[in-house]
Amino acid sequence: MKRFKNYLRASISLLLALALTSVLSLHSFAAPEIEGNLPSAAPNVEPPAPQSLGTLRGNAVINGNKMKTGATVLTGALVEAGSETAVIDLGALGRIEFRPGSKFTLTYSEGMVDIRSQCGSTYFAVRRGQAELRRPSGDKETFIAGQDKKFDGEADIVTAGGTDLVVDCGDRVPAALYVGPGLIGFLALLGLGSAVAIGIAIGDNSTTQPSTTPPVTPIVP
Repeated sequence: MKRFKNYLRASISLLLALALTSVLSLHSFAAPEIEGNLPSAAPNVEPPAPQSLGTLRGNAVINGNKMKTGATVLTGALVEAGSETAVIDLGALGRIEFRPGSKFTLTYSEGMVDIRSQCGSTYFAVRRGQAELRRPSGDKETFIAGQDKKFDGEADIVTAGGTDLVVDCGDRVPAALYVGPGLIGFLALLGLGSAVAIGIAIGDNSTTQPSTTPPVTPIVP
């Protein structure tokens, strides 16, 4: 009888040990599957800071906030001119002078500075370097120092650095529409001079000439 109890106790202990081992084994196999269905925790890494693109000289509204001289302009900024002309100094990339009424988005990517006008009509001039005007239609125009352009609607003015630009959304007329020096200017001045000479000649001919009729001698009786 005593031997039977010992045998029964040993059997129960063995069964409990086997059951515990089975439970632990099943848990270890199931754990990876459960963890795989859970979203992984984000690593404790700070996001990269927005890239600094230039420094403001003057007053302007950037991303809806009024900024003064010394403010940092980040890539992707929406820039709106104040009541006076201001400048964004881009360092080695150049500078952007923008007049009152101007509004544009300024971005930098892969060595290219992109100025996307947000105005109905935009005038820009290249003072130094080179710029490319890119329209939504895919058309492109290249401008060098001394050239300017006025266009309607949105477009991108793109530079590769070392470029000084003027951006104006006011009623500015491109210099190309003015009569300047050269053959066209010379012909215009020549025509103006001829018109003046003809006018003077007509005026001289229309002047009243003194009468050549001899005076009448009175008859004395």
